[in-house]
Amino acid sequence: MTINKKLFSGIKVAALAIGSLFVAYNSSLAKPLDMPGQMIYTVQPGATAAGANDKDSYARSHRFYIGANFNYSIWEKMIDRPLLLDGRNDATFDVMAGVRVYDWLRAEANYYRLRTDLAGDRLYITGNTAFLNLIVDARIGSLYRFMSRQWFVPYVGVGAGVSFNDLNADSPWLYPKMDRGMSFVWAAMAGVAIEFNDWFALDFGYRYMYMAAPHIHATVSVLDYELDDLAPVSHQFRAGVRISF
Repeated sequence: MTINKKLFSGIKVAALAIGSLFVAYNSSLAKPLDMPGQMIYTVQPGATAAGANDKDSYARSHRFYIGANFNYSIWEKMIDRPLLLDGRNDATFDVMAGVRVYDWLRAEANYYRLRTDLAGDRLYITGNTAFLNLIVDARIGSLYRFMSRQWFVPYVGVGAGVSFNDLNADSPWLYPKMDRGMSFVWAAMAGVAIEFNDWFALDFGYRYMYMAAPHIHATVSVLDYELDDLAPVSHQFRAGVRISF
């Protein structure tokens, strides 16, 4: 009986000792010792790569761009009974300045110097043409751009504007005049940009351009022709560069 009491007392003392050691150990974890030269590190949440999950990061980092194009224009035959005016193909340049609203949408102001020969070199229209274009880029999101660059960016767009025109004739027997010095113009376009990096791209595209009838009067000898239905139309093949900043 005496042995059992001694055994029970020993177990009780051992349990109390183990409990005290456990409490002391937990206290040391909760409050680090203030030791000279001790460095305490704080772990901050990890930061994701810039633009990795941002679909419009390119538009914000390269909001604006400028560019220029070489245009080769094929003018459709223009019929206004009894005359058939066969427009001659021509080459010219245009310039542009644009802003990216989103990675996939941009607005662009475009200036184009127009010339269409209506009857060889004898009768032609020249004009200063200004477009405002809205263009949708088939751009893959910035998550893909972060992982692997997108080199080819197809696009489609529409444009509207005005053309301030002059009518000229290089013939002693042709006396033309034009009722409307200003005509509205519309355009539809498509193409592909080759983006070598975030600031430089080559641009290859097609633009369909339609001009509202400028109402031309052409006097040939003693005959006066009213070309009220004449509306110049051209198919333009373009190649140029764009610089973003």
